[in-house]
Amino acid sequence: MGGDAGRTSIYSYLSITPNGDVHLDRPKDDRIIDELFNDLMNKRDFKNLPPPVIKQMLSYPAPKKWTLIQSDALQEYQLERKRATIGPDGDKSAPEWYVRRIVDGSISLKELGSLSVSLRTQPIGWVKRFLEMQGMVALVKVLSGLSAKGVKNDTDVTREYEIVKCLKTLLNNKVTLLSSYVILDKC
Repeated sequence: MGGDAGRTSIYSYLSITPNGDVHLDRPKDDRIIDELFNDLMNKRDFKNLPPPVIKQMLSYPAPKKWTLIQSDALQEYQLERKRATIGPDGDKSAPEWYVRRIVDGSISLKELGSLSVSLRTQPIGWVKRFLEMQGMVALVKVLSGLSAKGVKNDTDVTREYEIVKCLKTLLNNKVTLLSSYVILDKC
């Protein structure tokens, strides 16, 4: 391999072994790791964290940054590989799948919990897609229906709690706030 000049994409460092394992070659120049780490922070919306946390993350040593970059790239690779072998139920990790389940009323409590985690941990593009598919609107409609119910059982209360967790995560996200302005303008 030549020098690191001009190699700023994580995919430039990715190789797949004959048995399908992913390997990332660490750049020789720590400045490239810093650049890749900044890309990761933007992709995962870490820039919306409190300033002291951002400062701390930016001051991580290069090996720690590289570990986080590798972990993210491996997660992304595994997700793409999983999407390539999707079964008849569709991709259960896709925002469209969650919205479809919310709308048809078949989403379980466990799946709502998984949605809450996905809204916190997936890339911004995933959250944007969830919003574009009217996922937030679907959550609000289900919550509204549950709230209007006179007598609630334990499952209803737990379902409300899980939906509120999802909405809280969405409302703490800058992308959602920007999308909310567009939604409110349409009302």
